[in-house]
Amino acid sequence: MSENEAGSILGNLQAKRRQLDQREPLELAIPGYGGELVAVYQPLEWSVVNKLIHRVVGSNDELVELLAAADLLAQACVDVKILSGDGLKPISEVANDVEDGTPVRYDDNLAKAVGVTDQVDPAHPARSTVIAVFGNDFAVVAHQNQVVNWIRSGGMRVDEDF
Repeated sequence: MSENEAGSILGNLQAKRRQLDQREPLELAIPGYGGELVAVYQPLEWSVVNKLIHRVVGSNDELVELLAAADLLAQACVDVKILSGDGLKPISEVANDVEDGTPVRYDDNLAKAVGVTDQVDPAHPARSTVIAVFGNDFAVVAHQNQVVNWIRSGGMRVDEDF
């Protein structure tokens, strides 16, 4: 292999590595809303994921996997968008009772927007908001799997039809 070829191959690898540091957030439709409700996720560091897992692993709750999935989604979510006439917009730009510019995550603002405030557990508001908004435990876990696969892939787009 010539020096030019080796330099080109290594340059290509270095460029790909730089792309990993510049990955865009993942926009992923929340199931059940016909593409009208989209969560925006950022990658999480392993240390954060590990803490989330250990928070629920010691639990005797038979829903440990669901709770861990909901916690991961809540932690990774940086905004939730809604489909309007102008395309996807942050809910904070559409909802009247949300301060403009404040990202809506899996929080009381999203629970109000979707109409599930009565299902939010004050002891675990983010987790219970995820579960309430999805309305389907299997969808929570499947959605979390898509986010984890995206993070694992270095932030490249993943197939949304798992």
